[in-house]
Amino acid sequence: MTNKRWIFDIEVYPNLFLVCAKHCITGERRRFQVSPLGDDRNELALWLRDEVEEMVGFNNLFYDYPVLHHALTVAWNLRGRDFCTSIFKFSTNIIKGKRIYLKERDFIRKQIDLFKINHYDNKAKMTSLKLLQFNLRLKNIKELPYEPGTILEDYQIQVIIDYCDNDTDATELVYIETIPEIELREKLSPQYGIDFTNYNSTKIGEWILISKIIKELGEDVVYDKFETDRGIRKIIKNTK
Repeated sequence: MTNKRWIFDIEVYPNLFLVCAKHCITGERRRFQVSPLGDDRNELALWLRDEVEEMVGFNNLFYDYPVLHHALTVAWNLRGRDFCTSIFKFSTNIIKGKRIYLKERDFIRKQIDLFKINHYDNKAKMTSLKLLQFNLRLKNIKELPYEPGTILEDYQIQVIIDYCDNDTDATELVYIETIPEIELREKLSPQYGIDFTNYNSTKIGEWILISKIIKELGEDVVYDKFETDRGIRKIIKNTK
């Protein structure tokens, strides 16, 4: 495991963009905001450049990372108020169901999504971070203190920072439980030439099984059987 792995969470309001992070080994905290209280964009950029290689989140492939990516690549040079407005509109679109498709090769930093790894995106077991906080017996379970879209007062911004820290702590508990799964994916990925980082166990098993069948029967047999499956074609490509 790299010593530049951080757990992170993001909160967005019309006048607040907030990133809270916690180092996976030392527990050191970092907080970056753009709000009426300050503009930490330079500090955020330096942190990402010098101290971060991997970012761990909960459903971060769906929400947190796309929001961060938008902030870094689209809204970055806007003045503070417009910066927050742009990110808030982008965030709202995601929450309303707009899918954001980013290719992993375009990620500024590698993402580890505990939601994906643990297959919480399966309808049969879909769960929220709050439910996991309860199941993990986290004492300080908090709900979002202010409705999305609220123009925050100065004192409310600190409340949101505390809330974001709390969610980061909850994500850390899920991360600790998931470390063996993450380490397994780190071992399997180079072995099969595929980045399994955010694959659930079922999907990994399918890929490994099919790759073994390809080696035994030949790619032509497997390709003919599953010629319409793009995933199969990708496996065949990676087994050559």
